[in-house]
Amino acid sequence: MGEKQRSWAAGLPGAVLGVLLFLAIGAGASAAAPDKRGDAVVTVTGSVTRPNRPPFESFQDGYFAHLNLSFDRAHAFSRDDLRRLGMHRIVLRYPNWPKAIVFRGPTLGEVLAAAGATGRSVTVRALDGYGVQIPAEVAARSDVILAVEADGQRLGLGGRGPAWLVCPKGTLPDQDPDTDSGLVWAVFHIAVE
Repeated sequence: MGEKQRSWAAGLPGAVLGVLLFLAIGAGASAAAPDKRGDAVVTVTGSVTRPNRPPFESFQDGYFAHLNLSFDRAHAFSRDDLRRLGMHRIVLRYPNWPKAIVFRGPTLGEVLAAAGATGRSVTVRALDGYGVQIPAEVAARSDVILAVEADGQRLGLGGRGPAWLVCPKGTLPDQDPDTDSGLVWAVFHIAVE
């Protein structure tokens, strides 16, 4: 019987055999629970009902550990995940900016809904640990965007990425209308309480 299987496979063109192998491997991989640690750019933790990654583990989650952050439940988003939520456009200019900027990304409310967030407030945190606490009703506004693009360019690390919380002047509590204070850039973490 083994000889017949070898003859059958040997008779297939290499491309067809490759496709069959790819489909078999892909089917097995999709059955496994996803661990989104490796491709995550933004992670929502805390009061979430749709976790898609394991709880905090100090070695694997070294940067969270460095900032003294830990969690039991988390939903991690890749750049593609965020783009698939919807790309909304908002044009903003603050007095301390050299020009108006066109931002695109999902609303913060869409990100929180995808994670199944159920809290009364969220803290949006940057890579340097800076964070801004926002009431849930403000986070749900359609003009509060978690931008992943600015002026048609993807927001990257070393600039203002991977994501930038943006909204019109005066949207955030205690926001100074003359500056972009509270607009967290280099966003990587959102804690839901």
